[in-house]
Amino acid sequence: MEPFRLSTVDHTTVAGLRSLPPPSTSPLKYRPLIIGLHGGSYDKQYFDATPATSASMMSKALGVPFISIDRPSYGGTTSVLPVPKESDFNLETGRLLHNSILPSIWSDMGATNGCNCIVLLCHSLGVMGGTVAAALHAQDKTPRYPLGGVILSGMGDRQSVQMQGRSANSDFDPMQYTTSPVEWKDSVMFKPGTVAPDVVEQTERLNAPMPLAEAARFAVDWLPTWKERWAAQVLVPVMFSLVDDDPFFISTKEEVDRCVGAFKKSVRAEGSLVLGAPHCMELSYWSQGWYARCFGFAIECAASL
Repeated sequence: MEPFRLSTVDHTTVAGLRSLPPPSTSPLKYRPLIIGLHGGSYDKQYFDATPATSASMMSKALGVPFISIDRPSYGGTTSVLPVPKESDFNLETGRLLHNSILPSIWSDMGATNGCNCIVLLCHSLGVMGGTVAAALHAQDKTPRYPLGGVILSGMGDRQSVQMQGRSANSDFDPMQYTTSPVEWKDSVMFKPGTVAPDVVEQTERLNAPMPLAEAARFAVDWLPTWKERWAAQVLVPVMFSLVDDDPFFISTKEEVDRCVGAFKKSVRAEGSLVLGAPHCMELSYWSQGWYARCFGFAIECAASL
């Protein structure tokens, strides 16, 4: 994908990668603009790690634009740090996405490229800011971009036994970042035999510093409140997914159903448990099958508006 840097009217900077096939390459009457929001300890390269796992393959095949951005506080995108005491990392991220980043991307690369809506594709910790942005969009009487749907994967409601208590920490530098050890990351993000060797070779390149304000607080700030405070406000269609035996969250069919049920006002909410896939499904042998589902859902969202 092609790198880009965008400056908004409020001086927010957004760095990302883009695949923008023109309308002439697609037979679709209604085209979504899909925007990928990576998880913790990754950046915009997550959705374009290798040719075989890149979202650009499906983008080019269907003629559907895809953009992967550094989330706020990652890479070349404006930071929300330090987080105000009366707020939290997820709220500030969602606000920046909704008020500045998504409207600017829409006007610059969506409306001008024959698209009729944005669909967010959010992975793991990226689910938090994406869900908040979708809730804020629902509450906004005059939103500056059309949101067609959200795709959420890799973020459950309850932490797995091995992860419980590891992220609840209030004693940290609010400006500090942490970087995951490469060997640990490979062992946790991937199940044996689920990714190609060339993906593992990219782990160090894909490894990004992660703000502790996100990593150390999500179990306290997000997990107890997300269903009532944010998910219940979302109006657009939702596609939710977990992989079985996820290292970070309890992942069962019943858990998927509980999470999907939190989107009470969504016009369409559906979920699935993907068997065998690793936490980082987009980097695995499941990637193009998963992207096919995501792009298909996004196209349905665009046609339903």
